Amino acid sequence: MHGTGGPKVKHSGESSGDRLLSVLGLFTVEQPRWTVDDAARQLGVSGPTAYRYFKRLTGAGLISPVSGASYTLGPAIIQMDRQIQISDPMLRAARDVMRDLIPRAGDGSALLLCRLFHDRVMCVHQVLGRGPQAPVSYERGRLMPLFRGATAKIILAYLPPRSLKPMFEQNAAEIADAGFGKNWDEFKSQLAALRSARSGAGRRRRTAVRSGP
Repeated sequence: MHGTGGPKVKHSGESSGDRLLSVLGLFTVEQPRWTVDDAARQLGVSGPTAYRYFKRLTGAGLISPVSGASYTLGPAIIQMDRQIQISDPMLRAARDVMRDLIPRAGDGSALLLCRLFHDRVMCVHQVLGRGPQAPVSYERGRLMPLFRGATAKIILAYLPPRSLKPMFEQNAAEIADAGFGKNWDEFKSQLAALRSARSGAGRRRRTAVRSGP
């Protein structure tokens, strides 16, 4: 779904804001540095146009010049990340819950808080348990496939049908490869089964708590 650099961006009908965002989208882990000329070729725009985009983004602190006439993401991104860490409602609600849960997990465990981001799953917070810790590759900000792994399954299971239908139409082959069904009805049934299993597990845990000493 996401490759380094990607295809050239088509600008027909796009606003100037859309075009500025397309420049930011060029900066990835795989390719964190871009020159104005390279960006112009990738985006299919003229050099002067790309220069204007870079100048505006630099002025806002969203990108910064480095050596070799290249640019990287800028300090405004760090400032925004700090604001998210402090004020994001999901993070604020989840942190205490995760701190309460992690002592109940086994040694070396990690709790992850993840969310849907476009057609991927993103880790936004993690809490490490006691004991020796193996490196957790699914770190904050990392994007993972939407149709692979337990985290993705739970997120998919609780998405509304209005979101799932276009998602299936756009990713039918990948969904089939992941074992989620070869058609829309099978896909819906698989997700309904996941919801039912999770609901049953929750009822069993509540029963166990009530029946304890």
